[in-house]
Amino acid sequence: LEFLREEHHHIRLGFSDAQIREWLEDAGLVLEETRAIEERGTGGEQLTVKLWIGRDPRMLIAGNGANLSTTETA
Repeated sequence: LEFLREEHHHIRLGFSDAQIREWLEDAGLVLEETRAIEERGTGGEQLTVKLWIGRDPRMLIAGNGANLSTTETA
C-alpha cells in the first residue's frame, strides 16, 4: 500500500488511535474500545482494518436508565 503514498501523494494511509480519540472527544463522545482486524490471507500487501467504538455519555442522562446498552452502526 506504500505505492499510494508514492504514486498518488497520499499523506497518510490511515488514522492513529490518538486522532480518532480527539475527533470523538471533540464531538462529545467517549472512546470505549478499539478493535484491530488483521488480514489473514497470504501474499500481497496486508491491510489492517480498525474499528473505534464510541459512546455518547449524554444518552445515559437522557435514557433515564432504560436500555442503556444501545448500539448503532454507521
